[in-house]
Amino acid sequence: MCRRFDLVQIISGFISNQKVWYFFVSLGLLLFCAQTSLAAPLNISGTLYSDRGVTQITSGKTIKVAVATGTVSIYSTSTNSGAGTWTITIPDGHSVATGTPITAFVDGDAVDANTVTKASSTGNIINLDLYQNHVIISHEATSGTSTTNSDLSQYDTDNDSDVPFTANSGTLSVPRGFELFIKPGKTFAPGGPVLASSSLRITSGATYSAPATTTVNGTLSNQGTFTNNSGNLTMDSIYSDVVNILAGRDASGSAGGTGNVPIYSLTAVGSTLYVGKNGNATACDGTPGNAIGCELMVFDISSTTNPVLVSGRDASGSAGGTGSALIYSLTAVGSTLYVGKSNDATACNGTPGNAIGCELM
Repeated sequence: MCRRFDLVQIISGFISNQKVWYFFVSLGLLLFCAQTSLAAPLNISGTLYSDRGVTQITSGKTIKVAVATGTVSIYSTSTNSGAGTWTITIPDGHSVATGTPITAFVDGDAVDANTVTKASSTGNIINLDLYQNHVIISHEATSGTSTTNSDLSQYDTDNDSDVPFTANSGTLSVPRGFELFIKPGKTFAPGGPVLASSSLRITSGATYSAPATTTVNGTLSNQGTFTNNSGNLTMDSIYSDVVNILAGRDASGSAGGTGNVPIYSLTAVGSTLYVGKNGNATACDGTPGNAIGCELMVFDISSTTNPVLVSGRDASGSAGGTGSALIYSLTAVGSTLYVGKSNDATACNGTPGNAIGCELM
């Protein structure tokens, strides 16, 4: 860059003419050029997806990028229709440097997506992708760095409601409906409490360096490294209907009975359910409410709300016997059922009613 300085160049001469001194002053321009170091323009680019990097959102969306170099600067662009790609150019003279937090997000739309990264230099940032309903944690340096809650606090929901997290007082809170997603190969070291109200995903090669408190109200998926640092992990479901009871039967096959025998094994083939129970010396009767002595019970489960007991066998293979042995395991292959029982010293006889000594039926 060149800087100009107007100077007065004085040229004096002595001329004797009728003993008159003449003093000549000449104005000149002195040009000083000094090479200065101005940061070149910086391009930030990525793609907007409706999922985890597979399906592009092809309708045009407004993308904003917040650059936290002391005072936060906001830059805006639109995705390319049909491709979902976007590029923002930060003009030369910027002060982006190693460690500068950068937050990208979709602005003013029903689609919400957010990615936070940290610059590693003044170089261009590519592949700063956005996934719908995700808060993505990244950084540009390939080693020796991490992203923290402090970095996220530079620009959050308090600054723009389209940024789907808060990071106040050192605590990160990601609301229900958004997955906290640590990008492959990146490290998230929050340095303060983390609340993920739906899910936390540590991808392959990623590292989560846990703070004193991590709360996940939903799903924790770890394909990378979870470093607990002696912190507390709380898993707490926010869903009140995780399991719906559709129907129930007691150990006798009754919908309202009081039969009390432990069930040790289950297997299903199509609409048939096989139930293996503890031994009971009561005579087997394979009808609903009377099957307490049937160590093997067979149900028709074609109706998910009304399983019907259709048959029973005792531990000897009899439909009405009193053989008593625990059935540990059941495996069905096609139309063949294999039954694994507790041991009995009686000689094995693989015929119905005589198989009490056959540990495998």
